[in-house]
Amino acid sequence: MNEIGERPNIIAKRGSNAGGVSRQYLNWRKGKLGKILTDTGGDIANIKNDRDLGKNSVEGKLARGNLAGILQQERLKKLSMFDEATGVYSRRYLMELLPKEIGQAKREGLPLAVVFIDLDYFKLVNDKLGHLAGDKRMKKFADFLKRSLRAGDLIFRYGGDEFVIVLPNTYRFSSGKDKEESTLDQRLDDIRIKWEALEKKTENVVPTTISLGATMLEPEMTAKELLMAADKMAYRAKAAGRNNLKFTDSIKGAA
Repeated sequence: MNEIGERPNIIAKRGSNAGGVSRQYLNWRKGKLGKILTDTGGDIANIKNDRDLGKNSVEGKLARGNLAGILQQERLKKLSMFDEATGVYSRRYLMELLPKEIGQAKREGLPLAVVFIDLDYFKLVNDKLGHLAGDKRMKKFADFLKRSLRAGDLIFRYGGDEFVIVLPNTYRFSSGKDKEESTLDQRLDDIRIKWEALEKKTENVVPTTISLGATMLEPEMTAKELLMAADKMAYRAKAAGRNNLKFTDSIKGAA
């Protein structure tokens, strides 16, 4: 039987119950349905096999109604987690997840970096090529970031032409384990250079560049302070002529 949290197929695909509720899903949900059935006149003891969730049983009706609610909750959760245009995580999910990442980093004594990224000249893409082309370019950049970062790094669409990346267990200079290890500054600048080269190669009308602002988590920093520090650095990167990286140097994000 699947562990709770690993939801199996809801609808049976084979056997006499094909098209009905699957036995695996029945087992997975049976414990959670107990209170619902008790409160509404059903009996969890009556559910012994997939036939007991038939169309006419009290348990079957309640289970199907509960199932619809579960599916709706899952759809809404997914919509809130992901940015529709790019497929990366959403700003709403960033605000939910970042405090947890900060808490874990502090508990385990591990470093954490946050980077704001602005897509330079993106407004010109929309103005000259149209919003559909702008959406396509935004998706192209999101896919580029996915290829450029580690599996455990987190990418969020913050809004407009802004992205945020959260880099757990990431030292700015060196972890001390590898003499050849690149600094975070070098890694981020490498991303900047590769995006510029890709745009020059593939976009003749309005090639874009990126401005990056980065900061490291300090012991007393909140999620809001961490984001503000990185955003401040991204603003300075754009003000300095775009297409560059600015990194905070001291406590609370002061440069």
